[in-house]
Amino acid sequence: LKTEICNHKKKNMSSHENMAILTRGDGIAYGQDYRILEVHKYLNIKLLSARETHFEEINNYQTIIIFDTDDLAIQKIVNGLKCKNIISHFQLNLSYLNEAKRNRSIEVLKKSKVIIVPSMHLKDDLEANISNNIIVIKNGVDLNNFTFSNSQNHPIKFGYVGRFSKSKGLQILQFLWNNLKKKYTLQFDSVNNLFKIATECRILSNFSLVRELHPTPSFDCLIFPSLNEVAPMVVIESLMSGVPVISTNSSPFLKELQAEIGIEYLKLIELPNYLRDMPREQLSLNEIDTLNIAKQFMQYMKNFKPLTLPEKKVLSEKMIQFKYTSQDMANSFSDVYLRYL
Repeated sequence: LKTEICNHKKKNMSSHENMAILTRGDGIAYGQDYRILEVHKYLNIKLLSARETHFEEINNYQTIIIFDTDDLAIQKIVNGLKCKNIISHFQLNLSYLNEAKRNRSIEVLKKSKVIIVPSMHLKDDLEANISNNIIVIKNGVDLNNFTFSNSQNHPIKFGYVGRFSKSKGLQILQFLWNNLKKKYTLQFDSVNNLFKIATECRILSNFSLVRELHPTPSFDCLIFPSLNEVAPMVVIESLMSGVPVISTNSSPFLKELQAEIGIEYLKLIELPNYLRDMPREQLSLNEIDTLNIAKQFMQYMKNFKPLTLPEKKVLSEKMIQFKYTSQDMANSFSDVYLRYL
């Protein structure tokens, strides 16, 4: 990845030097933004946090690239910039944001010369509110960290990677943790552990932000019970690693992905309609739906058969074929940046 992107970078070095990435005022990167920012380091694009003390330096750059359009500090900086090319990345459903963040995002996106999104359905949603140029570039993962493993787990290991919150399907995870038979291993990897002390068949870890230690390639199957998503990176990482996924249909993107790689690798469970257009802080399942969806997960898990090594390789190659790599993503970003200077 580094070699390929460095070659791309050298070809366009002078143009990239006129660009800066404007990060959150508090300097924190979340989730998918963190991984995409890592890719940009290889493109020689400077990162600057949205602080008033950086305004003069920010104002010296010809093109400003933004990820967190809902950040108040970024909005203030953007409002002060004059005659700049602004390129925004947007990875969220507008309905997922509260009113203040949604309004800030729309304001910043409307000032952007081009908006980059990871899926067609998000492009369609944004076009209802914004008439700017919107381009779809798929999220991609680093093949150095996400490749199929030779390991075979006995018993079968199901894994989850992500935050423990209701919007991420915490109620379902709790049911599975407490009720899945002990003949299966569950590994939950998260930065905020809410579960009881682990046992031999119930493993808790926090490796996902250390890319070379990421647990996903060691799973037999990923479970992903989220209630609202756009183009979840953890699902792409899992499939690239040759690890099938059992997921809720938390995003139209997952249907698109399933059509590309095959239903045998990505099982989808329907979510109730009342979750649509619900802000993140309100996302929650009622007791009946929690039980119903959790039982569907358990049924898929009981019927699951781990892939053989050749089958894992086939799945990984499908993901490469459909351009879900960091290399494809970074080169596409660079091409767009240069085209819209």
